[in-house]
Amino acid sequence: MAKPRRQCGTMIAYQSLWEAHRGLRQKMHALEHATEQKMMFALAGPPKLVTIPVVVHVVYTQEAENISDAQIKSQLAVLNRDFRALTRTRARCRRPGRGW
Repeated sequence: MAKPRRQCGTMIAYQSLWEAHRGLRQKMHALEHATEQKMMFALAGPPKLVTIPVVVHVVYTQEAENISDAQIKSQLAVLNRDFRALTRTRARCRRPGRGW
């Protein structure tokens, strides 16, 4: 005889919370709606550029393991292109609300 399949208890827990705390369902719905609105607003226009100060620590034990400032700057340039979605990897980027 097959063992009964376990199911995720998340929705059971949510149901219990909704019954115990009046108004929770409306609050969660409002939060989801506000999040959706923010995501739609973010997609509406070009993103604002943000400058983040970066400090790089290169940890090595032998001089041969050290990397140059040029390598660090090159990698930061790659990261900046990726975060701005300027590369061909854009199609693989996660879209809000669509999952992977």
